Amino acid sequence: MKRKYYFVILFLVLAIFLSGCCGGGIVTAATETEEGDFQEVVNLLNTPEKLVEYMSRNFKHYVEVYGEPPGEYNPYVPEDFFHIRVGNCEDFSAFSSYVLDQHGYNVFLLYYMALFHENGNIYGHTVSVFHNEYGKLKYITNVGGPNMETLFSVFGSFDTIEQIIAREEVRIGGQVFLYGFTYLGSVGEQMEPQSFDEAISQLSNPSQILNYMTRNFQFKIDPMRPTLSPQQLFQNRDGNKYDFAIFISYLLDHHGYETQMLRLEFTVNGHDIIVIYRDADDNLRSISHHGKQIMRVSQTYNSLNDLIRHVEKVHSLNSPSEVKVYRYGFLAPGTSNLRPTKWTTFPSE
Repeated sequence: MKRKYYFVILFLVLAIFLSGCCGGGIVTAATETEEGDFQEVVNLLNTPEKLVEYMSRNFKHYVEVYGEPPGEYNPYVPEDFFHIRVGNCEDFSAFSSYVLDQHGYNVFLLYYMALFHENGNIYGHTVSVFHNEYGKLKYITNVGGPNMETLFSVFGSFDTIEQIIAREEVRIGGQVFLYGFTYLGSVGEQMEPQSFDEAISQLSNPSQILNYMTRNFQFKIDPMRPTLSPQQLFQNRDGNKYDFAIFISYLLDHHGYETQMLRLEFTVNGHDIIVIYRDADDNLRSISHHGKQIMRVSQTYNSLNDLIRHVEKVHSLNSPSEVKVYRYGFLAPGTSNLRPTKWTTFPSE
């Protein structure tokens, strides 16, 4: 039977997020509501404990409100979600990470995909991870209250990301097979460069680039429009995943990152193009497209072969048959010609 990917499927939302709260965290019930505009409220929420209290009082998961996931859903940046107040884990983590960042916490978003072996379902989730005053890791996630209401919890402390993943596997009862880091306009300043040259100067690392893109670009598929250059995407403010990859690779290359675009040809389901680069610690990472304008930074890989094998695994989980990469090629950063001049055959295991 074909396995279908559901970012949040009804069964798992009810069973995991809206079930009784999971042990190991701090969950606070509603007591009062702060009044004020967005920045005034953000200024009040100066500790993780105040933040989860506020979110538990004011935010709801869309399944709690509407009874089922929407057919299509686009996450909101924190300023918009503050007024909307009904969403999913991406909205919750975007808001919480923004608030923590405003109060000086070292914070990032961790997303993962998990497989439930009992029924073959795949589930995705995003949490906010931050460092406490002792340098330990903690994270905030939405959990279910005793009356199936949306509540929020702080879990930790932990020494490594792998410990957080292990804790989440216990909490949800699934096996995490993919994790990485996503930027939803939630960390750092809201940059507004007035020109392409100014954008190049300001957007100097993956976090800044992806924050800016999420806040300012819209995902759009137009079969009649040719591939956009980085300058054209900046001006148009909308494009497809290939336009986004071109823009990202161009900026990373400009700021001295070792980066290329990687085109993968599959035995089934066509092809894909992702950005690969070396981070400051010389770790190999990728940036890929995960629905609408969301671009995500991957976990680290020991080699290109490891990265490609992981891509095969992820694609196979969402396909009725095993998906293999049979060849790949590299594309220069920022190029709009998406056909490699040289192909490399990828060996079967």
